[in-house]
Amino acid sequence: MKTEKITLHWTAGRYLPNAREKNDYHLLILKDGEMLKTHNFDLRLEHCWQDNTGNLGLAVCGMLGARPGDFGAYPFTPRQLSGLIEAAAMLCALKNIPVEAVQTHAERAVKKGYFGERWDFAILAPQAKTTPGEALKTGNFLRGKITGKLSAIKAAGLYRNRFYPVLIKNFKEEQA
Repeated sequence: MKTEKITLHWTAGRYLPNAREKNDYHLLILKDGEMLKTHNFDLRLEHCWQDNTGNLGLAVCGMLGARPGDFGAYPFTPRQLSGLIEAAAMLCALKNIPVEAVQTHAERAVKKGYFGERWDFAILAPQAKTTPGEALKTGNFLRGKITGKLSAIKAAGLYRNRFYPVLIKNFKEEQA
């Protein structure tokens, strides 16, 4: 599978991933911001309705019971958000994916007509409600952060990034 895009998710679970969550996403970002690579990047996983071919699924663990006004007992942490941004930037560099091809699940839901059912990263803090416009604005904000992180990673060298050893595991096999 040629990787063409990345979708940013949350698991809607607890901070530690369960078997289903490990099955659904390529990468999971744990509460402390560390990463767990669950699948090779060449596998097609079912993480984004009718939009999975060539699409890497990255998810923070958490958001069980969340709604726009209350992110629940397992809100994503600042470290998770930072780790998600860093992981997306590293994958853009390693897989030659343009940052514009990184979207939140909320953005993809807006474009596919099921926003509200899926609102992953439509907003970054609880508020009374969320709208498609807010989801698109948040996606643009996150892509800006990913672009900045990508520049810093390239300047420092990919191999020096803390996620490099995890991301390149089985990388040669995936490229074959």
